[in-house]
Amino acid sequence: MNIFITFFASLFLFICSSHGAETLTFPKDFQWCVATAGHQVEGDNIYSDWWEWEQRQGTIANGDTSGKAAFHMDRLAEDVKLMKSLGVKTYRYSIEWSRIEPRQGVFDPAAIAYYHKELALLKKAGIKPFVTIHHFVQPLWFTRTGGWKREDSSDIFLNYVQKIEAEFGKEVSMWVTFNEPNVYLIGAYGIGATPPGDKDWQLWIPTVNIMKAHAKAYHFLHQQAKSRNQTIQVGMAYHFRPVIAASFLFKKSVEVVNHYLNWSLPLAAKTGELKGLNKSNWGPFHFPTFESIDIPELKGTQDFIGVNYYTEELIVVNFRPPYVVREPMPGLVASELNWGIDVKGFGEVLKQAHEYFPDLPFIVSENGLADSQDVWRKDFIVKHLQQLHKSMTELPHKIDGYCHWTLMDNFEWQEGYAPKFGLYTMDRMKKGERSPRPSAELVRKIYTTNKLEIE
Repeated sequence: MNIFITFFASLFLFICSSHGAETLTFPKDFQWCVATAGHQVEGDNIYSDWWEWEQRQGTIANGDTSGKAAFHMDRLAEDVKLMKSLGVKTYRYSIEWSRIEPRQGVFDPAAIAYYHKELALLKKAGIKPFVTIHHFVQPLWFTRTGGWKREDSSDIFLNYVQKIEAEFGKEVSMWVTFNEPNVYLIGAYGIGATPPGDKDWQLWIPTVNIMKAHAKAYHFLHQQAKSRNQTIQVGMAYHFRPVIAASFLFKKSVEVVNHYLNWSLPLAAKTGELKGLNKSNWGPFHFPTFESIDIPELKGTQDFIGVNYYTEELIVVNFRPPYVVREPMPGLVASELNWGIDVKGFGEVLKQAHEYFPDLPFIVSENGLADSQDVWRKDFIVKHLQQLHKSMTELPHKIDGYCHWTLMDNFEWQEGYAPKFGLYTMDRMKKGERSPRPSAELVRKIYTTNKLEIE
């Protein structure tokens, strides 16, 4: 009897242990990545529109200003060492336009030298640069003279692109022209929460000009790379935020919101047909209008889809700008920005993106959460990577990499320094001193082994 009890007990334990843990292996060439943005980490970006914006009362939570930000320029070599120790293979960061060209047509040799230094350190560490050209911030002179409402704005942007390509192009094989253009346009020209602070919801002209700027940059970067037999990839990083109708009454309206918020710009870069929203004023009444334009040079101008994903939201339709009211999904654990942690929405984004772009590779260009106590970050990372692996296996779809947002705590735009997204803390009172959070060790284990252990 004891032999049978021992046998079945052992069998039971074996079955439980085999089902209680799972190891997911990622492709050998998978790009494990962390992502930052220049203005948020470098500091002293004094010629930018954001620097001027921060000086205005009430624009930033708690009266914060970027100042020295995360002291990244002072701690560049240290931060590259931190990335290498984490097993980072690719570093997504931005080259700041306002540093490179503080006055129109005037390029700063010191700023150019700094970015050359950054590239040299990354190369020495064996980390691939993944460069964002426009990450929300631009020179103050550009914004003051009309910004993306200027008829010649795409040519002005191309002039900057030509300069940084001439300086850095030989060392860079992955480019993001614009980070989250949908978020930028709504913040800058819709709700007015970011520079230049326009609140008239006249989005159409800036949208057209940004997409034209992307197309010009795409073709120029490829033209230059081809001339030296260099293989590059150029795309955009899109903010995907699934939206769900708070009641069946809003279902059709929310389907329209979902399309224009999430899919109109990437589809335009596929087809060359840009469709967007604007606002019409009929006396005291305001109505959303639908616009469309063919931009032939825009067609086929993305070599990958950059997926920035954080959360999904409920939507209640309103009848005045901004026409919708966003609410966090009920019943979810929420981050410090009240963003519900919902990996299901991540899977839905990847699935829909696969349906729209079956022939393009993806890279998760941002994914993370604000969690100063590091309570939820480990679970967040594990579940999102588990979903990512599932999507790669079941769709199946080519997903080249995953960029965690972010390396260290930083200046989080309108929210100032309160949200903590970093794998490392950043002590502003000690000139940006870094300390690892427990989740950093999890990332190190995943990145260095190319495996995800599911308990």
